[in-house]
Formats: sequence, structure tokens, C-alpha cells
Amino acid sequence: MGFKSLLQQQVQGVMDILGQDDGLAPNCVYVQKGSRAYDTSTRTYSSVDTSYPDVPAVLAKFSIEEMDDEVISATDLKVIIAALDLPVLPKTQDQVVTDTGETYNVERLMGVPGDSLYILHVRKV
Repeated sequence: MGFKSLLQQQVQGVMDILGQDDGLAPNCVYVQKGSRAYDTSTRTYSSVDTSYPDVPAVLAKFSIEEMDDEVISATDLKVIIAALDLPVLPKTQDQVVTDTGETYNVERLMGVPGDSLYILHVRKV
């Protein structure tokens, strides 16, 4: 087993330890937005979205040091997801739906060394 896969497994284990039921990493639904297609007969755009339920995620506020021109403190959070817990690569405009039903759009991807987890800058819809 390589260092990268060991690190990914350990990060996934930390999310389990944080706990999904009444814990710091509640299960969310990750919604991957499908590509948009234009229907000329109806003059509308449509897309097929794919939902991935039961994804443990930590929602955290940005620290003062992390604030930049793209962060709106009233509506923005960081969502932290273990790479092994998300079966797709995240992209901007995807969504995260919390266990309480709040929906957040992915505004940008903030990576970490080793690709062991995803840090997503999200904004409340």
C-alpha cells in the first residue's frame, strides 16, 4: 500500500471518528450537476443531476486569515470531505445539501497535498 492510499484511508477514518449521527461530520448529499443541454423546441436548458447521499462532511467557517475577496462571511463555509467518501471529482456549481436541508453551491475547490480530502468553498443558496 502506497503512502497516498494510506493517507486517504486515515483521513476517511477520521471522518468516521468525528461521527455522522450527532457528530461533527454529518451525512450530506453531494449533488453533481450534469452538463446543460439546450432544447431548441422548448427553448429551455435542461440537465440531469446525480445525487450521492450519505457523504460525511464537516462544515466550517473561514478563519480571518482565510478570508479573501471571494469569501462572503455571512453565507460562505468550507466543506471538508474525505476523498474516499466522494465517488466523483467535485467541481464548481455542484451542490452540497446538509442533513438539515440547507443547500450550498460549490464556488471553488481548495485542495490539500496528497489529495486525501476535498476542501470546498461553498455558498448558501
